[in-house]
Amino acid sequence: MNRIKTYIAGMDEYLEGGIPAGSVTLICGRPGSMKSSLTYNILYKNAINDGLRSIYVTLEQTPESMMQHMNSLRMSDHEKLKMISYNDVDGVLERSQLDHRLEQNWIRRITKYLENMCADKYSLLVIDSLDGLYSLTHVDTPRREIFLFFKSLREMGLTTLLISEMRTESRFSNCGVEDFLADGIIHLDLDYEKATHALALRIGVAKMRCTNIGRQYFPLIYRDGTFSILTKPIIP
Repeated sequence: MNRIKTYIAGMDEYLEGGIPAGSVTLICGRPGSMKSSLTYNILYKNAINDGLRSIYVTLEQTPESMMQHMNSLRMSDHEKLKMISYNDVDGVLERSQLDHRLEQNWIRRITKYLENMCADKYSLLVIDSLDGLYSLTHVDTPRREIFLFFKSLREMGLTTLLISEMRTESRFSNCGVEDFLADGIIHLDLDYEKATHALALRIGVAKMRCTNIGRQYFPLIYRDGTFSILTKPIIP
């Protein structure tokens, strides 16, 4: 099976080589848990090191703001991947054969946009975030619409990372069905450490199809341009 490296030092060995190619994975966590930074790092390192073409869809920040933040994390060669915003999607659909003014469902708009883009042989996709996508549309039948959305992403051959904001500790996603329909779930958790009076970032893999995983959580650190895990497990 082909796999996409996470380029998190220590994590790819744990994932038997990385995330299965062509899968849909949730990257979930509370605000401040570096979800966007981690997913951008995965796309960026795969573009730089392996030449994989990537798309980053940002629905909550401008591309300029996102790139400025990534520059501070030593990821500055932005020409290696394509970053698009809400306005870019609208512009492409405006020029396409689809009269997007009649399509109010933004899940379908994004799907149509990606179908047009996939002719250019893209391999990796991030949507930042699912919550931003849902805020643009009304989802009448979440299980059906999200099932069809994930199915379309797989049929396009994209390895997809979907950022999901956790509102409660017990739910990985907004609608409560994404975690069942996704192939993988990577959870970023913030934990207050009394000894240091600081928030510690941890990472765990709650689900990954076709991969023999444990249920450990590992400390996640970012230093000198690299994410890495400390492999002594923490069992919550």
